[in-house]
Amino acid sequence: MKYVFTKTNIALLISAFILGVIAFSISLHRNRSRFPNSFVMKYSDFGSPGSPAELFGQESSQGAETLTNRDDIRVVVYRNVDLTSVKRTYSELGGKYVYRYVEYSQAIAYLDKQIEELKANNSDADYDNLREKLIREYEQSRNRIIERLGP
Repeated sequence: MKYVFTKTNIALLISAFILGVIAFSISLHRNRSRFPNSFVMKYSDFGSPGSPAELFGQESSQGAETLTNRDDIRVVVYRNVDLTSVKRTYSELGGKYVYRYVEYSQAIAYLDKQIEELKANNSDADYDNLREKLIREYEQSRNRIIERLGP
């Protein structure tokens, strides 16, 4: 009687398992990146660490204590789709990132408000360069969202 668990059979099983994991990861990434009604951005695209708190509320600090870097937080901007579908697509189950979800109109309104406030605040000439840099960053974030999800 032949042995079922020979070195060759075990090596083939391990290879098939590894290839399956790789194929699944590629498929998952393609599905996420092609989700037409959402756009994933970095948390920092919405300003300094404390700034987006009004946009995300207290939820923005939940889960963040386990992260060592703010770059591990991603913001999913979604439009014309329900939040449940978006959360299902970008789940946090043991993933590398923690996701925060914001509807398109809220994200655009938040960025517009930040830009308006910065433009209206001309009180200190020493901070003109910083203010202009922040305005550019907010405008770039706004333009990326509109480019991806439409006006």
